[in-house]
Amino acid sequence: MATRHLTASMAALLVACVAAAQQPKRQAADWNVTNGTIAVKNYQGKKALHLVSSKKLTLARRRGMSFRDGTIELDIAAAAKGDHYIGVAFRMQDKVAKALKVQDNSKQLFENIYFRPFKSGTENAIQYCAAGTKCNWSYLRKNYPGVYEANADLPETGWFHVKIVIARVTAKVYVNDATTPNLVVKDLKHGFSEGGVGLTTYHKSAYFANLKVTARAEAQQAKMTVLIPKGAVWKYLDDGSDQGTEWKEAGFDDSAWKSGPAKLGYGGKDVKTQIGFGPESEGKFITAYFRHAFQVEDPTSVAGLKVELLRDDGAVLYLNGKEVHRENMPAGKVTAQTKSTGAVGDANENRYFKASLEAVLQKGRNVIAVEVHQWGGTSSDTGFDLQLNGM
Repeated sequence: MATRHLTASMAALLVACVAAAQQPKRQAADWNVTNGTIAVKNYQGKKALHLVSSKKLTLARRRGMSFRDGTIELDIAAAAKGDHYIGVAFRMQDKVAKALKVQDNSKQLFENIYFRPFKSGTENAIQYCAAGTKCNWSYLRKNYPGVYEANADLPETGWFHVKIVIARVTAKVYVNDATTPNLVVKDLKHGFSEGGVGLTTYHKSAYFANLKVTARAEAQQAKMTVLIPKGAVWKYLDDGSDQGTEWKEAGFDDSAWKSGPAKLGYGGKDVKTQIGFGPESEGKFITAYFRHAFQVEDPTSVAGLKVELLRDDGAVLYLNGKEVHRENMPAGKVTAQTKSTGAVGDANENRYFKASLEAVLQKGRNVIAVEVHQWGGTSSDTGFDLQLNGM
């Protein structure tokens, strides 16, 4: 069946079809199942879809649905005690992963957020992986420990409620009555894509009820607000000092800092604000600091952030005191003497590098702070500018 983009009215129709208890036969038939079976049953007071595993990853895909941004809500329960892996698949692609050793056996491409009730209360009760890529749970845990899994209190056989809010390349996962997300995935590995919605279970059977899929309107998905434009006026410090950590906080007093419009830097013809590099041309300061405040009246209206960053050579970005991005910089602690991992030259000196940021915004005043680092003290030039877009 050909898929179509899910509008708000189509979402409402879908919910009616999925949740309608008076149509159980049609409810089960609306799902295409790989490596298992599906049926409608009563479980602990709910009319539910019972997905039975064949000891491989069992995947049920809702027929005729295409989804990109929005919210997926449902109730989930394990059928019995044991090592359950129960979850939600979204942005499912029609392509088949042939070139990779896909550990989930489905050989399909999709984003997968799943829950492990037998690990309730531990740091890996919730996990994310990107099916059809190398980014399975073991790869992500080894290379990014603690980033793609999180704690949650889950009943081993009872119902728990899940809400997943998806916006471009970010997914926020809420369990039960949580007001802050239990898990935030900032960089969905399949990128900003569109595809189907499904249910998954591994090893054991599971129950799913009250599925509700609400798509963000097309106009809302495409809407972008410029929070900081290119060429904005920035506060800056160019005295070669090590500012430690307080300078990046939203409440830091930068009234004594200089200010000027971007592009800020030295050594380039297009620099609008010349910053200092110290008394020695062969021993220039490694780091310069920049701050800019902007207003957000309703943080909940901003689902994600996009940055366009001109940086010569490397940079670390903080939003309201929290690091949200770094480019051309080594991992770990950064000081005023930390050099970038390489020099930027030629066309890249004026290139705006694009990235997605976590929207750690607060109502009212917000501050983005940036430290720009040189590859060495003999560098001939530096430059900085930034545009921040909210979606």
